Amino acid sequence: DRIGVYDSLLIVINRKVEPIFCVYDSRTFAFKGSFGKIGHGPGDFQFPFFLKEMKSEDDILELYDVGTASFKSVSLNSMFDETSNSVVSEKMPSQLIGSPNLTKIGLNDFVGNMDNGKGLFFRYKGSHDEMKWVEFPATLQQPKLDFTVMNMNRIAIHPQKGKVLSAMTYYNLLFLYDENCMLKKTVQIGHKEIKPTVMGEFQLSEDNYICFREVVSTENKVYVLMQNIEEKNFEKNDNPPSRILVFDWNLKNLETYQLPHYATTFALDS
Repeated sequence: DRIGVYDSLLIVINRKVEPIFCVYDSRTFAFKGSFGKIGHGPGDFQFPFFLKEMKSEDDILELYDVGTASFKSVSLNSMFDETSNSVVSEKMPSQLIGSPNLTKIGLNDFVGNMDNGKGLFFRYKGSHDEMKWVEFPATLQQPKLDFTVMNMNRIAIHPQKGKVLSAMTYYNLLFLYDENCMLKKTVQIGHKEIKPTVMGEFQLSEDNYICFREVVSTENKVYVLMQNIEEKNFEKNDNPPSRILVFDWNLKNLETYQLPHYATTFALDS
């Protein structure tokens, strides 16, 4: 379900059965081991995600678990040793629970979003336990009641400048915001407009196209996974090959990687 590269390690999050984490050599793909039990203890996991950080230690894997509502720091040097205290758990602020796309900035501040959120993305100030949402752009469907899944998106943060890129899941649109959360640029990928169909008040059509499902960024570039498949085909393996679009932080298209296969997620080995 998720994949991350940490130095020479490639780590995959498995949602099916224990163990939750499978570890490989990032260059040879040789299997190195696995860890992670399902449970409610401080060293256990329920539904973890990789926590993106502006600054991180080389030997620490930072995670957050929406099932146990906690942050988890895993020592990469002792993760396979079940007798060691390789996992440190810390309670997660309640307002952040449910975010599938979370970046930590500094000690207690975060930028993230939610698939049925109150806006496009949020900035959370830990010192004040304060969350501020960025409103959905006028070009998107405005929500009726509290159903906003049609405006689901994935975001990436510029490490120094505070810029935020939002790649829409059901629209072929990219939005670029500055450090003050002001919309600076909108880019449509392709000539034909793609937008979602909402059935009734609380359901999306299975015929909706999935455009962008994953975004990864560096100081100079943004990498966006583009799928262009219908929702009903998401879990199929024989979908048309995906692409990774590469932009600079002004949303100028630099290059495109045509993958030889369909992909649901990816990691960047810097």
